[in-house]
Amino acid sequence: MAAEQENSEQASTLLGKHKRQVLAGAAVVLVSLGALWAYLMWGAVKPETVVAEPVIGVLDMQQLIKAHPDYGRLQEIQRDIDHLENARKHLDLTAGSSTDVQNFLPGLGGAAGDGE
Repeated sequence: MAAEQENSEQASTLLGKHKRQVLAGAAVVLVSLGALWAYLMWGAVKPETVVAEPVIGVLDMQQLIKAHPDYGRLQEIQRDIDHLENARKHLDLTAGSSTDVQNFLPGLGGAAGDGE
């Protein structure tokens, strides 16, 4: 009987020792997780935001516009606009006469606009 009691005490001692080891391990894990969380929340070094200094310069807008691939098309359209404005002005001056618009527009068969 003494042997059974001794075995029982050894088993309970081992079981108690095992529980203490599990609890100690769990405590270490919880403390480690708490430390990691605190480090990430408050102690982590935040990278500095690098803001580029503004660059101030001068552009020649005329050169910039001339460098655009569609600048030639712009010139054509501006010539057409100028021509139409001149034709309108001339028609406004001769509003009393029977002058036809076709005389001032190229390609429409007018005498003044023989652009064909």
